[in-house]
Amino acid sequence: MDMLQEMRLSANLQRVPGVSAETVALKDIFRMATVNGSHVLGWGELSGTLEPGKRADMVLLDGRRLAEPYLSASTILFMRFFTAAERAT
Repeated sequence: MDMLQEMRLSANLQRVPGVSAETVALKDIFRMATVNGSHVLGWGELSGTLEPGKRADMVLLDGRRLAEPYLSASTILFMRFFTAAERAT
């Protein structure tokens, strides 16, 4: 499962062309995929947040690759994470 793709899909499915409805914020989608997902699976005490004693898989992203070549200064990097991040093979 590619969690980046799942989060991206969640963000895109709620956006219907021509409809101006309120959407779920990207930070909330990220929380759903991490903290809330871990809680629903019953793993809240083991994972879901970066805390001492909890299990964790860490992802390091090169911010330069997310920002180049088209990112304007007004774009929030977290938003770019959803649209441009890719799973390494």
